[in-house]
Amino acid sequence: MTGHLKGFVAHVKKLNEDILVTHCFLHREAFVTKFLPSDLKIVLEQCVKMVNYIKSRPLRSRLFSKLCQAMEAKYESLLLHTEVRWLSRGKVISRVLKLKDEMEIFFERNKSYEFVHLLEDKLWCTKLTYLSGIFFIFNNINSSIQGRNENIL
Repeated sequence: MTGHLKGFVAHVKKLNEDILVTHCFLHREAFVTKFLPSDLKIVLEQCVKMVNYIKSRPLRSRLFSKLCQAMEAKYESLLLHTEVRWLSRGKVISRVLKLKDEMEIFFERNKSYEFVHLLEDKLWCTKLTYLSGIFFIFNNINSSIQGRNENIL
């Protein structure tokens, strides 16, 4: 569709060879997240692994929901991260941070001590909070430029 050989870009380049072509703003944001520093990428992967541990089994998900209800948490479930949806990363991390205490108790009860140690690690939590801030900004920028009458030119 936008290919440089037969797509839109190729047709535009025939008219003006000096035109600069870049990826869509949203795509560039997605590329940035793929090239995070290794320590932040590991934290993001571990966070997603925690969420997937709970969300992968309906019983675990229901038990976690019951635990959140019993602890009177603001939220009762985690959000599932998907690679396809760019805006999901920030929301997943934000929800994990809001349910950190509940997750820690849940993992202790399920003897998932690897996750308990991560949630107790202040440096790990600081990096997760940093990622949350980054993705919050990305989400706001991306959301603000989407819509019928929006144009960044």
